[in-house]
Amino acid sequence: MSKIRRYLAEIGSRGGRKSRRALGSEAARNMVRVREARRAFRRYRLQCFASHAADLTITIAEVPWVAEQLLRFGDSSARALASRLVSPADDGEVRLDPSRRAMLMADLALSPTERVIAAERTADELSRRKFAALFVSFDRDEDYQEWKRLEQIGLV
Repeated sequence: MSKIRRYLAEIGSRGGRKSRRALGSEAARNMVRVREARRAFRRYRLQCFASHAADLTITIAEVPWVAEQLLRFGDSSARALASRLVSPADDGEVRLDPSRRAMLMADLALSPTERVIAAERTADELSRRKFAALFVSFDRDEDYQEWKRLEQIGLV
């Protein structure tokens, strides 16, 4: 046996006896979640992720987004997979993404009276919006021109 083969055999057997990786349970769970999210992205690519690049890299930060897309556009098997991706932590703690946590902290910084006033202001603003006009499609250009004319005079 050559020197190189003997050396490779020695270090190979040493690696099998003792692993040098120190992987915590949280990191292991995250690795599994990322792997499952990547599989879901590939499996439900056309159904739930058609408008996104096929070579999109899924990391732990994208796992909640993948689950949301599966819940929104997927069939029953996709929704079941999404529920496994976003299952609550084992310790029972509810985890919020940073933007939701920031909104919650900003709300909690307000007094109860200020919260009620802000909620009333939001409700008033929403009632004035024209949600039906947010997405409009037309079959012909003439229909669009007519809609545009009616919108300018305030009839739509």
